[in-house]
Amino acid sequence: LTCISLERVIRLGTPRTIVRAIIHKWRKLGTVVNLPRSGWPTKITQRRLIQRVIKEPRTTSKELQALLASIKVSVHESTIRKRLGKNGIHGRVPRQKPFADQKEHKGLSHIFQNIDLILNIPKTFGQIFCGLFGMCVCRYMWHKTNTTFHKKNIILPVKHGGGSLMVWDCFADFP
Repeated sequence: LTCISLERVIRLGTPRTIVRAIIHKWRKLGTVVNLPRSGWPTKITQRRLIQRVIKEPRTTSKELQALLASIKVSVHESTIRKRLGKNGIHGRVPRQKPFADQKEHKGLSHIFQNIDLILNIPKTFGQIFCGLFGMCVCRYMWHKTNTTFHKKNIILPVKHGGGSLMVWDCFADFP
């Protein structure tokens, strides 16, 4: 491209830097077509991972790895975490938030309606321990920044009442 044609292109409203970049690319590569990038092609699509994580924030990277393995794609866990991190989704410890108002408290009242049915279910020591102390809740959740206190990104706190006598009395009832 000569200086005359460059001036004509600039008069049409195309920015000068774009025209210079096209000229530089033509001189260097001999074409202005976008060439394929260097490196290994990607194995996974980000969309599927992001959709799964947004739908179920408590999904672990191992579960995502198993999901991809079912499609016959082998990817390391750290690759999944890096890919989610580049899209602004990070694994964070969920915040514990008590009932903020009476509406939330009434929303959980259906759990205590069938208390006899719940008490008659045989439970193991591990299930009781997890229920009392909250050890079985997931440790990390995926979420974007500034979404820490959204309802799906918080867990209810475990309320301990009365001390060790009450706890051991509860364990003593089960053989």
